[in-house]
Amino acid sequence: IPLAAVTTVVCVVLCIRDCAILSTDPDEYLLGVSRIVQVGRRMPWGVAPYAVCMFILVDALERNQWIDTLATSFVSLCRLGGLVVASTTMMGLTILIVNLLNNQPAAILLSTALVKTRDILLLDADVVVVAANANTSTSYPTTSSTSSSSMVLHTAQPQHRAVEYAKEEFSGIVSAVALGANIGACFTVAGALAGFMWLAILREHHIGISWVAFAVAGAKFMVIPAVLGGIASGLQSWVGMGL
Repeated sequence: IPLAAVTTVVCVVLCIRDCAILSTDPDEYLLGVSRIVQVGRRMPWGVAPYAVCMFILVDALERNQWIDTLATSFVSLCRLGGLVVASTTMMGLTILIVNLLNNQPAAILLSTALVKTRDILLLDADVVVVAANANTSTSYPTTSSTSSSSMVLHTAQPQHRAVEYAKEEFSGIVSAVALGANIGACFTVAGALAGFMWLAILREHHIGISWVAFAVAGAKFMVIPAVLGGIASGLQSWVGMGL
């Protein structure tokens, strides 16, 4: 169902409800409106320009093909020392990007890069399949002594293995990126918009905390979950491959 259709239906339902409340109890309706206005005034609107700029930066990176470069780097990481090492490294890279860009625009950037990464991995798997098929055709020429079932067996095995390995590689890095996008938001104030809102609330109550103190506390509690999450993502792919 299109998101626009769902949003339209919800808005219509809310408008009908508000009209019903207004017709039966105008005072209660006006009280609700005043509460909404109060919430709007207390919102930390100062973080909005920062968030918008980060989304613009992500769009600029995509338009200038930097996401293609990022996807190529992801593929290189997949081939770095096995599935567990690749997933753990991907976890660290995701945490770094999240704290540079903020988790929401970083999630858009990384998801776009992951789509391109999947295409590259599957393309590489197809290359392996084509090479395997060519070798099979060379090694097992069609003769009366070579059965068609033997040719199918030698052709299907490398094809199935290459494609399955590519899928499990992609599954591991997707898990690492998903975990890293959430864990990374707890490392520094810039990791999530909630961090800026939290600081704004603290300032209203005259409570001060520095970015360095927040980062030290975040590293103290989040490094171990990050490492374990990266290892678990790699083991997921490792188990999926039946290795």
